[in-house]
Amino acid sequence: MARPITSVSVLHDHEGRAIRLTSERLAHIVEHPEMLGMEDRLGETLATPTVVTESLSDRAARLYYRYYYYCVTSVEGRGGPQQSSSTERHPFVTQ
Repeated sequence: MARPITSVSVLHDHEGRAIRLTSERLAHIVEHPEMLGMEDRLGETLATPTVVTESLSDRAARLYYRYYYYCVTSVEGRGGPQQSSSTERHPFVTQ
């Protein structure tokens, strides 16, 4: 069975790491009513976070906070749901 075509945007965090944001993840994010119309804030949060912490439940996950009252999570070292065939791997946005 063929996988659905998913577009990928690459955002960069405050340390220059490339973070993949798939259209599937973006669709999930904007399902939260408070996030509708806030898509541009994802890149702002990654680029200029107020606080970055390591997840307690997943050491590969970073939690990027910027005080809009939400959090962007990236997971490092995994290909994610739409891993490319490239050998290059980037963290991807999960929430």
